[in-house]
Amino acid sequence: VSASGGWNWSHNQFDEFSQYGRSFISMNLSIPIFSNFNTDLNVENAKLSLIQADIENKKLEQQIKTDVQTAFLSLESAEKQIDISKRSVKSAELNYTSMKERYNVGAATITELTLANNQYIIAQINRVSGFYDYILAQKQLQYAMGIIR
Repeated sequence: VSASGGWNWSHNQFDEFSQYGRSFISMNLSIPIFSNFNTDLNVENAKLSLIQADIENKKLEQQIKTDVQTAFLSLESAEKQIDISKRSVKSAELNYTSMKERYNVGAATITELTLANNQYIIAQINRVSGFYDYILAQKQLQYAMGIIR
């Protein structure tokens, strides 16, 4: 429903009614009988938006579960790598000690001793890297679980 009104006055020597001015009032009433199915379309669009939001929510939940599982597996792998590197260091240390004794008695060359020393140092470096990988895997798991940001 809409309504409007107004008043107008103009002076013209040929116009007899100009001394009184002119006024008008109008009213418009609009009743939609058919809205081209817009209401049904809006309802269906709202239902579709709700379904899409629910799918996005489930997709996000699955991504979080996957991230947590991946981080947990990385943590387990890093733990096992620490154990392996511990054994590797022990083995390289024994090999270096043995090679050092063989070199002292003249049964090994300086090249063999240097190679054994390099293997021992590399095993120690790998052990330190394993600890860093373990700490990183812990932080990634905590991040995936939402403990840290």
